[in-house]
Amino acid sequence: MKRSLNLMSDRALHRTQWRQGVRLWSKVFAVVSLLLSLWGFTAWRSCQLELQRQAIAEVEYEPTWRLRSEVTRMKNELAELTKQDQIPLALSQHQPALGLIGLAARQIDDRQEKLFIKRIELTRDPLGKVATQQPSLSFVVQGVTTEQIVADELAARLRELGPFSNVKLDLREQGDLQEKMQHEFNILCTY
Repeated sequence: MKRSLNLMSDRALHRTQWRQGVRLWSKVFAVVSLLLSLWGFTAWRSCQLELQRQAIAEVEYEPTWRLRSEVTRMKNELAELTKQDQIPLALSQHQPALGLIGLAARQIDDRQEKLFIKRIELTRDPLGKVATQQPSLSFVVQGVTTEQIVADELAARLRELGPFSNVKLDLREQGDLQEKMQHEFNILCTY
């Protein structure tokens, strides 16, 4: 067994212990720094890989996103067109009205310059028939004729062939046209 005697002063002893502590803690700090830098590098690398995957996915799904934006644009355009084209929508929901326009056109051809249509107007009232839960449709034919009987015949034909609940003829004398009396008429048909 060896015995030793420490002849160092207290100050030198403290310095030596302090240096040993610094060496120990510097080793611990170096190990912790190394571990933290490895963890930081792996986190940075995984983040970079995720960014690359995201970029690849964006390139792959770009046509889908383009189609989605195109569908949204087309829906907005369709809504705008629907607002602008209420009369064609009313015609598409009430097919008899198309036949009645054709009937009015045939009457014009049959009368050979005795009947002139100025305007045909379709009006749809969505709250018209509350009891049957069906929208009402008004069909107005405005025109001019040289013979009163021609307007009466057109109104009678519309009563016969049309699905209207009411057909009303309003006839007014307008004046002379080439030595013939000219009559202005309105035929209001309600469905």
